[in-house]
Amino acid sequence: MRRLVLYAHFDAQHEVKPYVSHSLSRLAALPAEVVFVSTSRLPEREQERARTHASQVLLRENIGLDFGMWKHALERVELASFDEVVLANSSVFGPVGDDGLARAFAAMERVSCDFWGMTDNSEIAWHVMSYFVVLRRPVLEQGSLTEFFRHVLPLRTKRQVIRSYEVGLTSWLLERGHPGAVVAPIACLPPLPLSWRLRGRARANPTVFHAIELLDLGCPFVKVELLRDNPGRVDVGQVRREMARRGYDLSLVEFDRRS
Repeated sequence: MRRLVLYAHFDAQHEVKPYVSHSLSRLAALPAEVVFVSTSRLPEREQERARTHASQVLLRENIGLDFGMWKHALERVELASFDEVVLANSSVFGPVGDDGLARAFAAMERVSCDFWGMTDNSEIAWHVMSYFVVLRRPVLEQGSLTEFFRHVLPLRTKRQVIRSYEVGLTSWLLERGHPGAVVAPIACLPPLPLSWRLRGRARANPTVFHAIELLDLGCPFVKVELLRDNPGRVDVGQVRREMARRGYDLSLVEFDRRS
């Protein structure tokens, strides 16, 4: 199988941080061809760090967020030569565990679907979360991915991108008859704490509330936002300890102040 990974990157300090290099190395070892695209002003030494694991390093203007970067990369590769495309980005630490990523791919090989991700979310509408999405040959052969990205515009806000493109990609694929699945479904997670449900948060981003449960279910990634900002007010010390127990080097946990 020929697999292509399109890795979208942004760093406010214009660096390829060690956790990003770690992710790129594990993605390349799937095995896969990795195309790295960044909206940071990376000096040549930082681009060389990405080239250690990526066949191409692309830089573009800082608009459109990750979907803009993926569109930029897709316009520069020949999809017909690949069996599978992975959309990934630098918003997560991981993979956690030496074989965490391989285990996720092995588990999903037994699932009949045309696209899959690590986690799903029911905010706005049900969708596969876009920090890691795998698109199989039926999506590529029917042109569904190319057609979707042909309509992607350079939106500037995260909220716009989530509503139009993260949620929109799942809806687009489902409407064209492509079944989707995830490694760690929200249906398998415990309910949110009562205090959050009383605030009307019956549905919320599982990656900021249930990191350890997601690891238990086979998702090998932890959101940067969780460890940096802790919007769900969870015990991040416990999350860190669990990551370390599973073999993740916590010295890689370094934050981009604006990611």
